[in-house]
Formats: sequence, structure tokens, C-alpha cells
Amino acid sequence: MVVHEFFHIWEQKNFNVPSWVPFEPIVSLLGVEFGVPQDYKDLVGYGYDGIDLNLNLMKALPDESKVLQYVRFTYTLPPVTGYTDFGPEHTPISEDFADSAAWYVARPCELLQKSPERYTYFRDTIFVGREYIPPQGCGIQ
Repeated sequence: MVVHEFFHIWEQKNFNVPSWVPFEPIVSLLGVEFGVPQDYKDLVGYGYDGIDLNLNLMKALPDESKVLQYVRFTYTLPPVTGYTDFGPEHTPISEDFADSAAWYVARPCELLQKSPERYTYFRDTIFVGREYIPPQGCGIQ
């Protein structure tokens, strides 16, 4: 959990709201994430697929987690960590990134098994070669 939250802070350090966004809260509401590295977005094939405006969003807004069931994203490599109960198509890229980073440290064998592409990205790009594989290895052939 600490690693997950650390990577949200890391994202915020790299966060720049484009001038065309009228105010910062719309960034979260629309699921547009600017702090996640573009090469990671490209790796997982991230895209924003829209919001279901036929639903009454105001009922969902008091509980921020409920908003995710209305916002849709696309991935060519769907998130593997099970961040939301609503499925991978409702997982914002910032949560996929932070959760994958946390799994890289705390559950490296699971990440390596479920998404070797993410594992390799975090090993080579973010952690610059540092690995957290247990001494007995992962048992993955």
C-alpha cells in the first residue's frame, strides 16, 4: 500500500495540467491522467473511452470510488492487479501504474507471471535494474 501511494506522489511530481483543461478537478472526473509516463501508456495501450452520461453521476460523486463504474478506459494490455471491483475497463491509468509498481515490489512473481511486459518496464525503466524477486525465485519457466 505504501508503494502504491508513493507512486501517486511520483505521478503528481510529473503532473502538468494542459492549458486546455478549464480546471484541475475535471482531470480526475474525466479520467485523463497526465502524470503517468507516456511510454507506460504506450506499453499498455491506454485510451480514454468515455463516460456514460445516461447515468446519474451526481449520485456517485459523494463516494469517489463509485465514479469509476461510469468512466471507461481501453487497454491492449488490461490491468492485472484487480484494482477496482468494476473490471479493468474501469481502472484509470494512474491506478494501474501505481498498483503495478506496488506489485513489482511486494508481489513480483505475480506481476511477472500475469504481465511480463509490465514487470520488464518497471525493472528497466523505473527501478533501473533493481529487482525484488525472492531468493528462491518465482518458479516460472
